[in-house]
Amino acid sequence: MKIVPWYSALCLIVLANLIACTNGEVPQPPPEVIAPEPKPSSSSQPSARSSSQPSSQPSSQSSSAPTSDKIPLARIKLSWLIGLLNLQDGVLSEAEVKEHFSEAFLKQISTEKLISMLQSLAKELKPFHLVSINPENEGDHHIQALLRTSQGQAQVLIRLQTKSPHRIEGLRVQPVSPTATKISSFEDAAKALDTMGETPVLYVAEVSDKTCTPIFTHDASQAVAIGSTFKLYVLASLLDQIAARVIRWDQNLEVMDEHKSLPPGTFQDLPHGSKVSVLKATKAMISMSDNTAADMLIRQLGRDMIEQKARTLGNTRNQPLLTTRELFLLKLVSENEEVKRYLKMSDSQQRAYLNEQLGKTQLPSVKDLKLSSSWTTPKYIDSIEWFATASDLCRVWVDLLTKADNSSVTREIVSTNPGITVDPKIWSFVGYKGGSEPGALSLSWWLKRNDGRVFVVIVAIQDSRRSLITSPIVGVATQVLGLVAQQ
Repeated sequence: MKIVPWYSALCLIVLANLIACTNGEVPQPPPEVIAPEPKPSSSSQPSARSSSQPSSQPSSQSSSAPTSDKIPLARIKLSWLIGLLNLQDGVLSEAEVKEHFSEAFLKQISTEKLISMLQSLAKELKPFHLVSINPENEGDHHIQALLRTSQGQAQVLIRLQTKSPHRIEGLRVQPVSPTATKISSFEDAAKALDTMGETPVLYVAEVSDKTCTPIFTHDASQAVAIGSTFKLYVLASLLDQIAARVIRWDQNLEVMDEHKSLPPGTFQDLPHGSKVSVLKATKAMISMSDNTAADMLIRQLGRDMIEQKARTLGNTRNQPLLTTRELFLLKLVSENEEVKRYLKMSDSQQRAYLNEQLGKTQLPSVKDLKLSSSWTTPKYIDSIEWFATASDLCRVWVDLLTKADNSSVTREIVSTNPGITVDPKIWSFVGYKGGSEPGALSLSWWLKRNDGRVFVVIVAIQDSRRSLITSPIVGVATQVLGLVAQQ
Protein backbone atom coordinates (compact mmCIF):
# COMPACT_ATOMS: atom_id res chain seq x y z
CA MET A 1 0.00 0.00 0.00
CA LYS A 2 1.27 3.44 -0.89
CA ILE A 3 0.29 6.52 1.07
CA VAL A 4 -0.09 9.91 -0.53
CA PRO A 5 -1.32 12.36 2.13
CA TRP A 6 -3.23 15.33 0.69
CA TYR A 7 -1.47 17.72 3.02
CA SER A 8 2.10 16.71 2.18
CA ALA A 9 1.95 15.39 -1.36
CA LEU A 10 1.33 16.75 -4.79
CA CYS A 11 -0.75 13.97 -6.28
CA LEU A 12 -0.78 15.09 -9.89
CA ILE A 13 -0.16 13.29 -13.14
CA VAL A 14 2.98 12.18 -14.90
CA LEU A 15 1.47 12.46 -18.34
CA ALA A 16 -2.00 13.92 -18.67
CA ASN A 17 -3.26 11.14 -20.87
CA LEU A 18 -1.71 8.29 -18.89
CA ILE A 19 -1.79 8.68 -15.12
CA ALA A 20 -4.36 10.25 -12.82
CA CYS A 21 -4.88 10.39 -9.10
CA THR A 22 -8.57 9.84 -8.52
CA ASN A 23 -10.64 9.46 -5.37
CA GLY A 24 -8.62 6.74 -3.76
CA GLU A 25 -8.69 4.38 -6.71
CA VAL A 26 -5.42 2.99 -7.95
CA PRO A 27 -4.88 3.94 -11.61
CA GLN A 28 -2.64 1.87 -13.82
CA PRO A 29 0.23 2.46 -13.66
CA PRO A 30 0.05 3.78 -10.06
CA PRO A 31 0.87 7.44 -9.53
CA GLU A 32 4.46 8.19 -8.64
CA VAL A 33 3.88 11.69 -7.42
CA ILE A 34 4.56 11.96 -3.70
CA ALA A 35 6.23 14.42 -1.41
CA PRO A 36 9.89 13.94 -0.61
CA GLU A 37 10.74 12.10 2.58
CA PRO A 38 13.23 13.81 4.89
CA LYS A 39 16.80 12.63 4.97
CA PRO A 40 17.71 10.76 8.14
CA SER A 41 19.76 12.78 10.57
CA SER A 42 21.18 12.26 14.02
CA SER A 43 20.89 15.96 14.71
CA SER A 44 17.86 17.82 15.93
CA GLN A 45 14.95 18.43 13.60
CA PRO A 46 15.64 21.06 10.98
CA SER A 47 13.77 24.32 10.87
CA ALA A 48 10.67 24.34 8.69
CA ARG A 49 12.10 27.34 6.87
CA SER A 50 15.61 28.10 5.70
CA SER A 51 17.28 31.17 7.14
CA SER A 52 18.48 32.19 3.70
CA GLN A 53 16.16 33.79 1.19
CA PRO A 54 15.18 31.26 -1.50
CA SER A 55 15.53 32.10 -5.13
CA SER A 56 12.62 31.56 -7.45
CA GLN A 57 14.84 31.59 -10.50
CA PRO A 58 16.98 28.68 -11.72
CA SER A 59 20.63 29.54 -11.27
CA SER A 60 23.11 28.91 -14.05
CA GLN A 61 25.61 27.96 -11.36
CA SER A 62 23.34 25.14 -10.22
CA SER A 63 22.93 23.46 -13.58
CA SER A 64 24.16 23.17 -17.09
CA ALA A 65 23.26 26.16 -19.19
CA PRO A 66 21.11 25.82 -22.31
CA THR A 67 22.97 25.29 -25.53
CA SER A 68 21.50 28.46 -27.03
CA ASP A 69 20.89 32.01 -25.84
CA LYS A 70 17.16 31.34 -25.73
CA ILE A 71 15.91 30.14 -22.34
CA PRO A 72 13.94 26.90 -22.79
CA LEU A 73 10.21 27.25 -22.15
CA ALA A 74 10.31 24.39 -19.66
CA ARG A 75 12.98 26.17 -17.60
CA ILE A 76 10.81 29.28 -17.51
CA LYS A 77 7.90 27.16 -16.31
CA LEU A 78 10.09 25.58 -13.61
CA SER A 79 11.06 29.06 -12.43
CA TRP A 80 7.36 29.98 -12.28
CA LEU A 81 6.56 26.87 -10.23
CA ILE A 82 9.35 27.51 -7.69
CA GLY A 83 8.27 31.14 -7.37
CA LEU A 84 4.65 30.11 -6.90
CA LEU A 85 5.56 27.78 -4.05
CA ASN A 86 8.14 30.01 -2.35
CA LEU A 87 6.69 33.49 -2.76
CA GLN A 88 2.94 32.91 -3.09
CA ASP A 89 2.51 29.86 -0.79
CA GLY A 90 1.06 27.96 -3.75
CA VAL A 91 -1.91 30.34 -3.93
CA LEU A 92 -3.26 31.00 -7.41
CA SER A 93 -6.63 31.74 -8.97
CA GLU A 94 -8.69 29.48 -11.20
CA ALA A 95 -7.82 31.75 -14.12
CA GLU A 96 -4.10 31.26 -13.42
CA VAL A 97 -4.59 27.50 -13.26
CA LYS A 98 -6.15 27.53 -16.72
CA GLU A 99 -3.36 29.78 -17.95
CA HIS A 100 -0.60 27.40 -16.85
CA PHE A 101 -2.14 23.89 -17.06
CA SER A 102 -3.57 22.16 -20.14
CA GLU A 103 -7.19 21.11 -20.55
CA ALA A 104 -6.09 17.46 -20.66
CA PHE A 105 -4.28 17.91 -17.35
CA LEU A 106 -7.33 19.50 -15.70
CA LYS A 107 -9.57 16.70 -16.90
CA GLN A 108 -7.54 14.34 -14.73
CA ILE A 109 -7.54 16.49 -11.59
CA SER A 110 -10.01 19.22 -10.68
CA THR A 111 -8.92 22.84 -10.49
CA GLU A 112 -9.97 23.02 -6.83
CA LYS A 113 -8.00 19.93 -5.88
CA LEU A 114 -4.92 21.14 -7.77
CA ILE A 115 -5.01 24.52 -6.00
CA SER A 116 -5.41 22.85 -2.61
CA MET A 117 -2.51 20.48 -3.26
CA LEU A 118 -0.18 23.24 -4.42
CA GLN A 119 -0.96 25.16 -1.24
CA SER A 120 -0.33 22.04 0.84
CA LEU A 121 2.95 21.36 -0.95
CA ALA A 122 4.17 24.88 -0.21
CA LYS A 123 3.06 24.67 3.42
CA GLU A 124 4.83 21.39 4.09
CA LEU A 125 8.04 21.67 2.06
CA LYS A 126 9.03 25.28 1.35
CA PRO A 127 11.48 26.81 0.78
CA PHE A 128 12.37 25.16 -2.52
CA HIS A 129 15.91 25.68 -3.85
CA LEU A 130 17.10 24.59 -7.27
CA VAL A 131 20.07 22.22 -6.93
CA SER A 132 20.59 21.17 -10.56
CA ILE A 133 18.96 20.54 -13.90
CA ASN A 134 19.58 17.24 -15.68
CA PRO A 135 21.13 18.20 -19.06
CA GLU A 136 20.23 14.76 -20.41
CA ASN A 137 16.55 15.39 -19.78
CA GLU A 138 15.99 19.02 -20.71
CA GLY A 139 14.44 20.40 -23.84
CA ASP A 140 12.24 23.28 -24.80
CA HIS A 141 9.13 21.41 -23.65
CA HIS A 142 10.40 19.20 -20.83
CA ILE A 143 12.76 19.48 -17.87
CA GLN A 144 13.99 17.32 -15.02
CA ALA A 145 15.36 19.16 -11.98
CA LEU A 146 16.58 18.40 -8.48
CA LEU A 147 15.22 20.64 -5.72
CA ARG A 148 16.16 20.96 -2.08
CA THR A 149 13.21 21.37 0.30
CA SER A 150 12.81 21.74 4.06
CA GLN A 151 12.34 17.96 4.26
CA GLY A 152 14.94 16.62 1.87
CA GLN A 153 15.52 16.56 -1.87
CA ALA A 154 12.89 16.10 -4.55
CA GLN A 155 13.04 15.38 -8.24
CA VAL A 156 10.67 17.40 -10.41
CA LEU A 157 9.71 16.58 -13.97
CA ILE A 158 7.69 19.07 -16.04
CA ARG A 159 6.35 18.37 -19.50
CA LEU A 160 4.74 21.09 -21.64
CA GLN A 161 2.51 21.01 -24.68
CA THR A 162 4.64 21.05 -27.79
CA LYS A 163 2.24 23.48 -29.46
CA SER A 164 1.25 26.96 -28.34
CA PRO A 165 0.27 27.99 -25.67
CA HIS A 166 2.69 25.39 -24.18
CA ARG A 167 0.80 24.76 -20.97
CA ILE A 168 1.81 22.11 -18.45
CA GLU A 169 0.51 18.68 -19.44
CA GLY A 170 2.62 16.60 -17.06
CA LEU A 171 4.10 17.18 -13.63
CA ARG A 172 5.85 14.75 -11.30
CA VAL A 173 7.31 15.35 -7.85
CA GLN A 174 8.98 12.45 -6.10
CA PRO A 175 11.48 11.91 -3.27
CA VAL A 176 15.14 11.24 -3.84
CA SER A 177 16.39 8.23 -1.87
CA PRO A 178 13.53 8.28 0.63
CA THR A 179 14.09 6.43 3.86
CA ALA A 180 11.64 5.16 6.44
CA THR A 181 11.77 3.43 9.79
CA LYS A 182 11.08 -0.26 9.32
CA ILE A 183 7.92 -1.20 11.20
CA SER A 184 7.04 -4.83 11.77
CA SER A 185 4.63 -4.48 14.72
CA PHE A 186 2.39 -1.93 16.40
CA GLU A 187 4.94 -1.78 19.21
CA ASP A 188 7.62 -0.78 16.68
CA ALA A 189 5.33 1.95 15.40
CA ALA A 190 4.77 3.33 18.90
CA LYS A 191 8.51 3.39 19.59
CA ALA A 192 9.15 5.19 16.31
CA LEU A 193 6.48 7.81 17.02
CA ASP A 194 8.01 8.43 20.45
CA THR A 195 11.10 9.77 18.70
CA MET A 196 9.16 12.12 16.42
CA GLY A 197 7.38 14.45 18.82
CA GLU A 198 6.53 15.34 22.37
CA THR A 199 3.11 13.69 22.70
CA PRO A 200 2.54 10.82 20.22
CA VAL A 201 -0.71 8.87 19.95
CA LEU A 202 -1.33 5.58 18.15
CA TYR A 203 -4.73 3.90 18.16
CA VAL A 204 -5.92 0.88 16.20
CA ALA A 205 -9.43 -0.43 16.83
CA GLU A 206 -11.90 -2.77 15.20
CA VAL A 207 -15.48 -1.55 14.91
CA SER A 208 -18.42 -3.91 15.37
CA ASP A 209 -21.93 -3.30 16.67
CA LYS A 210 -21.20 0.44 16.66
CA THR A 211 -18.43 -0.09 19.21
CA CYS A 212 -14.69 0.58 18.98
CA THR A 213 -12.69 -2.34 20.36
CA PRO A 214 -9.01 -1.39 20.66
CA ILE A 215 -6.45 -3.74 19.12
CA PHE A 216 -3.47 -1.59 20.10
CA THR A 217 -3.21 1.77 21.87
CA HIS A 218 -0.36 4.08 22.77
CA ASP A 219 -1.29 7.13 24.87
CA ALA A 220 -4.77 6.89 23.35
CA SER A 221 -6.38 8.55 26.38
CA GLN A 222 -4.25 11.66 25.90
CA ALA A 223 -6.16 14.57 24.37
CA VAL A 224 -4.06 16.23 21.67
CA ALA A 225 -4.48 19.01 19.13
CA ILE A 226 -6.19 17.56 16.05
CA GLY A 227 -6.25 20.54 13.68
CA SER A 228 -8.78 20.25 10.89
CA THR A 229 -9.82 16.78 12.01
CA PHE A 230 -12.30 18.67 14.21
CA LYS A 231 -14.35 19.18 11.04
CA LEU A 232 -15.66 15.64 11.53
CA TYR A 233 -17.71 17.04 14.43
CA VAL A 234 -19.12 19.74 12.15
CA LEU A 235 -20.06 17.04 9.66
CA ALA A 236 -21.66 14.87 12.35
CA SER A 237 -23.77 17.79 13.58
CA LEU A 238 -24.75 18.69 10.02
CA LEU A 239 -25.87 15.14 9.26
CA ASP A 240 -28.20 15.25 12.26
CA GLN A 241 -29.81 18.39 10.85
CA ILE A 242 -30.02 16.86 7.38
CA ALA A 243 -31.74 13.78 8.83
CA ALA A 244 -34.14 16.02 10.76
CA ARG A 245 -34.86 17.93 7.52
CA VAL A 246 -33.88 21.19 9.15
CA ILE A 247 -31.14 21.73 6.56
CA ARG A 248 -31.07 20.49 2.95
CA TRP A 249 -28.07 19.53 0.85
CA ASP A 250 -29.24 21.88 -1.91
CA GLN A 251 -29.75 24.79 0.49
CA ASN A 252 -27.57 27.77 -0.38
CA LEU A 253 -25.03 29.46 1.86
CA GLU A 254 -23.66 32.94 1.20
CA VAL A 255 -19.96 33.77 1.04
CA MET A 256 -19.27 36.96 3.02
CA ASP A 257 -15.96 38.81 3.00
CA GLU A 258 -16.11 39.51 6.74
CA HIS A 259 -16.33 35.79 7.51
CA LYS A 260 -13.65 34.48 5.16
CA SER A 261 -10.78 32.43 6.56
CA LEU A 262 -7.35 31.42 5.25
CA PRO A 263 -6.36 28.47 3.02
CA PRO A 264 -6.33 25.57 2.50
CA GLY A 265 -9.28 25.70 0.19
CA THR A 266 -10.64 28.08 -2.41
CA PHE A 267 -13.83 29.49 -0.93
CA GLN A 268 -11.90 32.48 0.44
CA ASP A 269 -11.31 33.53 -3.17
CA LEU A 270 -15.01 33.57 -4.10
CA PRO A 271 -16.61 37.01 -4.55
CA HIS A 272 -18.62 38.46 -1.70
CA GLY A 273 -22.23 37.40 -1.99
CA SER A 274 -21.51 34.20 -3.91
CA LYS A 275 -23.94 31.36 -3.26
CA VAL A 276 -22.77 27.79 -2.70
CA SER A 277 -24.82 24.77 -1.70
CA VAL A 278 -24.48 23.04 1.66
CA LEU A 279 -23.35 19.93 -0.20
CA LYS A 280 -20.58 21.75 -2.07
CA ALA A 281 -19.38 23.44 1.12
CA THR A 282 -19.37 20.13 3.00
CA LYS A 283 -17.40 18.33 0.32
CA ALA A 284 -14.86 21.16 0.26
CA MET A 285 -14.59 21.16 4.07
CA ILE A 286 -13.70 17.46 4.23
CA SER A 287 -11.91 16.66 0.95
CA MET A 288 -9.96 19.93 0.64
CA SER A 289 -10.12 20.95 4.31
CA ASP A 290 -11.49 24.28 3.08
CA ASN A 291 -11.47 26.55 6.13
CA THR A 292 -13.91 29.15 4.83
CA ALA A 293 -16.36 26.39 3.88
CA ALA A 294 -16.07 24.93 7.39
CA ASP A 295 -16.73 28.32 8.99
CA MET A 296 -19.78 28.86 6.79
CA LEU A 297 -21.22 25.57 8.01
CA ILE A 298 -20.39 26.38 11.64
CA ARG A 299 -22.24 29.67 11.30
CA GLN A 300 -25.22 27.91 9.73
CA LEU A 301 -25.37 25.27 12.47
CA GLY A 302 -24.31 27.44 15.38
CA ARG A 303 -21.33 26.64 17.56
CA ASP A 304 -23.62 25.60 20.43
CA MET A 305 -25.13 22.81 18.36
CA ILE A 306 -21.74 21.40 17.36
CA GLU A 307 -20.52 21.60 20.95
CA GLN A 308 -23.61 19.67 22.08
CA LYS A 309 -22.98 17.03 19.41
CA ALA A 310 -19.38 16.64 20.58
CA ARG A 311 -20.54 16.27 24.19
CA THR A 312 -23.02 13.60 23.11
CA LEU A 313 -20.07 11.73 21.58
CA GLY A 314 -18.04 12.04 24.77
CA ASN A 315 -15.84 15.04 23.92
CA THR A 316 -16.40 17.84 26.44
CA ARG A 317 -13.44 19.94 25.30
CA ASN A 318 -13.38 22.76 22.74
CA GLN A 319 -15.87 25.00 24.53
CA PRO A 320 -16.37 27.48 23.09
CA LEU A 321 -15.72 25.89 19.70
CA LEU A 322 -13.50 28.13 17.59
CA THR A 323 -14.04 28.79 13.92
CA THR A 324 -10.88 28.54 11.83
CA ARG A 325 -11.01 32.31 11.31
CA GLU A 326 -11.07 32.88 15.07
CA LEU A 327 -8.14 30.51 15.57
CA PHE A 328 -6.09 32.36 12.97
CA LEU A 329 -6.94 35.73 14.51
CA LEU A 330 -5.92 34.58 17.98
CA LYS A 331 -2.69 32.93 16.86
CA LEU A 332 -1.54 35.27 14.12
CA VAL A 333 -3.11 38.71 14.65
CA SER A 334 -3.85 39.25 18.35
CA GLU A 335 -1.13 40.53 20.66
CA ASN A 336 0.21 38.04 23.21
CA GLU A 337 -1.25 39.94 26.16
CA GLU A 338 -4.66 39.95 24.52
CA VAL A 339 -4.49 36.18 23.98
CA LYS A 340 -3.49 35.66 27.62
CA ARG A 341 -6.50 37.72 28.74
CA TYR A 342 -8.76 35.63 26.51
CA LEU A 343 -7.47 32.39 27.99
CA LYS A 344 -8.25 33.65 31.52
CA MET A 345 -11.84 34.61 30.65
CA SER A 346 -14.86 32.61 31.74
CA ASP A 347 -16.80 30.63 29.16
CA SER A 348 -19.43 33.34 28.75
CA GLN A 349 -16.78 36.04 28.49
CA GLN A 350 -14.90 34.09 25.82
CA ARG A 351 -18.09 33.67 23.78
CA ALA A 352 -18.80 37.38 23.98
CA TYR A 353 -15.22 38.17 22.99
CA LEU A 354 -15.35 35.85 19.97
CA ASN A 355 -18.68 37.24 18.78
CA GLU A 356 -18.09 40.92 19.46
CA GLN A 357 -14.35 41.62 19.49
CA LEU A 358 -12.96 39.09 17.01
CA GLY A 359 -16.13 39.25 14.95
CA LYS A 360 -15.23 42.82 14.05
CA THR A 361 -11.50 42.18 13.52
CA GLN A 362 -10.24 41.91 9.96
CA LEU A 363 -8.23 38.82 9.06
CA PRO A 364 -5.33 39.75 6.75
CA SER A 365 -4.53 37.71 3.67
CA VAL A 366 -1.89 34.97 3.56
CA LYS A 367 0.44 37.37 1.77
CA ASP A 368 -0.06 40.18 4.28
CA LEU A 369 0.45 37.84 7.23
CA LYS A 370 3.70 36.54 5.67
CA LEU A 371 2.93 33.07 6.94
CA SER A 372 6.02 31.60 5.32
CA SER A 373 8.16 33.42 7.87
CA SER A 374 5.79 34.30 10.72
CA TRP A 375 4.32 30.88 11.56
CA THR A 376 7.06 28.29 11.60
CA THR A 377 6.88 27.21 15.24
CA PRO A 378 4.00 26.17 17.52
CA LYS A 379 1.74 28.94 18.81
CA TYR A 380 -0.52 28.24 21.79
CA ILE A 381 -0.67 24.62 20.67
CA ASP A 382 -1.74 23.50 24.16
CA SER A 383 -4.58 25.98 24.54
CA ILE A 384 -5.88 27.45 21.27
CA GLU A 385 -6.77 24.54 19.03
CA TRP A 386 -9.29 21.71 18.79
CA PHE A 387 -8.61 18.75 21.05
CA ALA A 388 -9.67 15.11 21.17
CA THR A 389 -8.48 11.70 22.29
CA ALA A 390 -8.15 8.84 19.85
CA SER A 391 -11.21 7.24 21.43
CA ASP A 392 -13.16 10.46 20.84
CA LEU A 393 -12.29 10.33 17.16
CA CYS A 394 -13.24 6.67 16.87
CA ARG A 395 -16.67 7.49 18.30
CA VAL A 396 -17.26 10.31 15.84
CA TRP A 397 -16.30 8.00 12.94
CA VAL A 398 -18.79 5.43 14.24
CA ASP A 399 -21.49 8.10 14.47
CA LEU A 400 -20.82 9.21 10.91
CA LEU A 401 -20.75 5.84 9.22
CA THR A 402 -22.97 3.43 11.16
CA LYS A 403 -26.23 5.34 11.30
CA ALA A 404 -29.29 3.51 10.03
CA ASP A 405 -29.89 6.32 7.53
CA ASN A 406 -26.22 6.50 6.51
CA SER A 407 -26.33 7.70 2.92
CA SER A 408 -24.13 7.33 -0.11
CA VAL A 409 -23.64 11.11 0.07
CA THR A 410 -21.96 10.81 3.48
CA ARG A 411 -19.71 8.03 2.28
CA GLU A 412 -18.73 10.02 -0.78
CA ILE A 413 -17.90 13.07 1.33
CA VAL A 414 -15.48 11.26 3.65
CA SER A 415 -13.89 9.11 0.93
CA THR A 416 -13.35 11.68 -1.84
CA ASN A 417 -9.90 12.38 -0.44
CA PRO A 418 -8.88 9.17 1.36
CA GLY A 419 -5.39 10.44 2.11
CA ILE A 420 -3.96 7.21 0.74
CA THR A 421 -3.83 5.15 -2.40
CA VAL A 422 -5.05 1.73 -1.34
CA ASP A 423 -5.17 -1.74 -2.82
CA PRO A 424 -8.84 -2.35 -3.76
CA LYS A 425 -8.20 -6.07 -3.36
CA ILE A 426 -7.84 -5.41 0.39
CA TRP A 427 -9.91 -2.32 1.12
CA SER A 428 -13.43 -1.74 -0.19
CA PHE A 429 -13.87 1.65 1.49
CA VAL A 430 -11.58 4.25 3.06
CA GLY A 431 -12.70 7.41 4.83
CA TYR A 432 -10.11 9.96 5.93
CA LYS A 433 -9.69 13.29 7.67
CA GLY A 434 -6.47 14.86 8.82
CA GLY A 435 -5.27 18.12 10.24
CA SER A 436 -2.04 19.94 10.95
CA GLU A 437 -0.39 23.16 12.01
CA PRO A 438 3.11 23.86 13.34
CA GLY A 439 3.43 21.54 16.33
CA ALA A 440 0.45 19.29 15.59
CA LEU A 441 -0.42 16.52 13.18
CA SER A 442 -3.52 14.32 13.20
CA LEU A 443 -4.33 11.47 10.81
CA SER A 444 -7.55 9.47 11.10
CA TRP A 445 -8.93 6.68 8.93
CA TRP A 446 -12.07 4.56 8.76
CA LEU A 447 -11.21 1.44 6.76
CA LYS A 448 -13.48 -1.35 5.60
CA ARG A 449 -11.73 -4.48 4.43
CA ASN A 450 -13.11 -6.67 1.66
CA ASP A 451 -13.83 -9.38 4.21
CA GLY A 452 -16.27 -6.98 5.90
CA ARG A 453 -14.15 -6.10 8.94
CA VAL A 454 -13.97 -2.40 9.81
CA PHE A 455 -11.07 -0.60 11.50
CA VAL A 456 -10.28 2.87 12.76
CA VAL A 457 -6.66 4.04 12.83
CA ILE A 458 -5.53 7.25 14.52
CA VAL A 459 -1.97 8.59 14.39
CA ALA A 460 -1.37 11.95 16.03
CA ILE A 461 1.50 13.94 17.51
CA GLN A 462 1.53 17.22 19.42
CA ASP A 463 4.73 19.10 20.22
CA SER A 464 4.80 22.47 21.96
CA ARG A 465 8.56 22.83 21.44
CA ARG A 466 9.01 22.67 17.68
CA SER A 467 7.35 22.05 14.33
CA LEU A 468 6.93 18.46 13.28
CA ILE A 469 8.53 16.83 10.27
CA THR A 470 5.48 15.16 8.78
CA SER A 471 6.98 12.73 6.30
CA PRO A 472 8.46 10.21 8.77
CA ILE A 473 5.23 10.28 10.80
CA VAL A 474 3.26 9.54 7.66
CA GLY A 475 5.76 6.79 6.86
CA VAL A 476 4.97 5.11 10.18
CA ALA A 477 1.23 5.52 9.59
CA THR A 478 1.61 3.90 6.17
CA GLN A 479 3.15 0.82 7.69
CA VAL A 480 0.57 0.72 10.48
CA LEU A 481 -2.16 0.51 7.85
CA GLY A 482 -0.19 -2.29 6.25
CA LEU A 483 -0.19 -4.16 9.55
CA VAL A 484 -3.94 -3.62 9.91
CA ALA A 485 -4.42 -5.16 6.47
CA GLN A 486 -2.83 -8.34 7.84
CA GLN A 487 -4.97 -8.53 11.00
